[in-house]
Amino acid sequence: MGLRYKVLLSVILLMFVLSGCSREQPSSDSAVPETERVDGPIRGSDILVDDISGTAEKTEIRKNPYPDLDIPTQITKIGDQYFIVDCYHNEIIYNDNLNDPLDQWYVLTDEINKGHTLAGDGTVYLTDDTENDRIMVFEKSGDRFVFSQKFDNITSRPHYIVYDKDRKSFFAWCSMSGEMYVFRHGENDSRMYLTDVRSIPELNGVYVRSFTIIGDDIYFVSGNSSIIKADLDSFKILERYPVPSSMAGMIQLTKIEDYFYITISTDDKWDQNYATIIRCNSLEGLKDNKYEDIYRYFIGGGTPYYISEIDGEYYLTEHRIPGHSIWRFHLEGYGIKAETIYPKDNSDTSTEEEPVSEEVPVSGEISAPDGFYQKLKKGEDVSVLINGDSIAAGAGASEGKSWDSLLKDFISSEYGSNCTMTNISMGGNGSYAGFIREGLLNDDISYDLVIICYGQNDGRKKIASDYEAIIRTTLEKYPDAEIISILESSQKEYTKKINTIKELDTYYDIPSADMIAAFNESGVPYEELTVDEKHPNDAGHGIYFDVLSGLIKEKTASDFSGSGELKAPRNENVRDYKKLKFFPAESFKIEDDLTRTLSIEEGIIGEPGIYQTFGPGDGKIILSSDKGSEVESELAWPYDFKQDFITPLDDGNFEASDSLRITFSSPEWAEGFKGLLLCGR
Repeated sequence: MGLRYKVLLSVILLMFVLSGCSREQPSSDSAVPETERVDGPIRGSDILVDDISGTAEKTEIRKNPYPDLDIPTQITKIGDQYFIVDCYHNEIIYNDNLNDPLDQWYVLTDEINKGHTLAGDGTVYLTDDTENDRIMVFEKSGDRFVFSQKFDNITSRPHYIVYDKDRKSFFAWCSMSGEMYVFRHGENDSRMYLTDVRSIPELNGVYVRSFTIIGDDIYFVSGNSSIIKADLDSFKILERYPVPSSMAGMIQLTKIEDYFYITISTDDKWDQNYATIIRCNSLEGLKDNKYEDIYRYFIGGGTPYYISEIDGEYYLTEHRIPGHSIWRFHLEGYGIKAETIYPKDNSDTSTEEEPVSEEVPVSGEISAPDGFYQKLKKGEDVSVLINGDSIAAGAGASEGKSWDSLLKDFISSEYGSNCTMTNISMGGNGSYAGFIREGLLNDDISYDLVIICYGQNDGRKKIASDYEAIIRTTLEKYPDAEIISILESSQKEYTKKINTIKELDTYYDIPSADMIAAFNESGVPYEELTVDEKHPNDAGHGIYFDVLSGLIKEKTASDFSGSGELKAPRNENVRDYKKLKFFPAESFKIEDDLTRTLSIEEGIIGEPGIYQTFGPGDGKIILSSDKGSEVESELAWPYDFKQDFITPLDDGNFEASDSLRITFSSPEWAEGFKGLLLCGR
């Protein structure tokens, strides 16, 4: 008996086991010219638990340890329980209502690595364990869930699961292989079986985050600038709908009443500035920009992800911008009423409009919320973030005479506004440290003004990328904030790195506070304005204050708004700063006086940096990994005092799969270790 006939016999025998299945599977030797059907052996799940009820009784019900969400990808409801897939917290949480704070929810699992969706039929609950190429199966007994079954080697990167009740099947899509795995169980049996693997070859290697089943058809919003419609049973392609390059990074297509709603993450160059939601009544018109941008209903939106329907209303998960991780919305006439569910917010973004012609796309522009200068004009509270080096930290000034202290007092006295000011500046550090400090800042404050003050300590050639990374981090984290960029007086003239900063200010439409010109035009000798030829004294700090307060007065009087716009990067290398990971010293194991080791759960790659107390004396650090990467860095420190630095260790990529090791030249340097950094795409 040949392999094909063995497989067909297995299918026939399994169909008797799955007696509740009303829909006949296509024959595996059917002619399907545009797809590939995998004829591998059909297999059952790996059973992890035999006694579900007994195991459930011993299972601890755990509260969610997090008060917030870190890139939630899906919210759904199965039975009387709500579930949230919290992707970057690596957990799925559940609760019986949407009113409780997140730390009152319960943990279904935290054994998942970047999962994206959960689906269930009331008997079993399946989730994609994306980075582990695994499908996890849970069963419920009483009020407890048990991780009872699994399927390993579901490649590559299972990303989206749907339960189709008409076919009594779970469809699990792999985002990078173009393959769909189909799972089923018997009518009176919870044991899961892999019954089919279908594929669309042209999507192999293309990042496709989801699919949509509508009747007997299935739609894929693919990463190759098109939407594919195929027959669900055969996967034969029926239609291709090209889309503009600005929509290439589509996430999901949802049919709501007569319209297709499409969430979009990036354009074809992976720029999240193009993130939005659009709707149209015909997919054919997308190539000609015949759609309506509806993200204006979700005010302050970041990057939308999956839409789901729960009890007649729709829910949207969102990330990148703090303040609204999950939205609930419904249609009101032609408009949309949306409200934030998590974090809790009482904002109402409802509007209602007349239908818009499909011939012309709608821009979706709305009145922007008040910015820093508008708030000052109204005497409203404002928050200011200062990110810089020792000049920004107040070095050289007497108590209360630093420019930041003077500026805070000025805002209160001049405009009657209460000013919350946060200064994350670090003496001796350059723009790289500024990018790291602001990227890791997590104080739940949405800043109205960010003042950037670097240049003096920027010695490496990548200042253009380092400084641009601060700008882009600011624009992404605080999209409504104004930005002021300081040209530091310590440079005395327009050096190459100062001109680099000026070019970036011009490119991003950021006002520059030119302290070089102010010092040169003050009529006071430079040395009389500093304490050490670099750091301004009280008089020098007074000039900084005069320039900044004058700039703020000017912009407030002119009702200025909109400094800084997130656009395509000026320096291509800044894309290497997209992902930032920080491993604090506390997470490392102390092997001996000189060595620290760390086991990691997922592979990492990126430019390495270190957060370290320098001194006394020179030091050397060797960073190595299980992948054979090794970086040796000499750290000169010719001073008798200590100082904290955040500095890159190497310009190239460092790669680790399971573990890494750091060796220091002395116990003193090992004790000064505060953490390891990696940034990459």
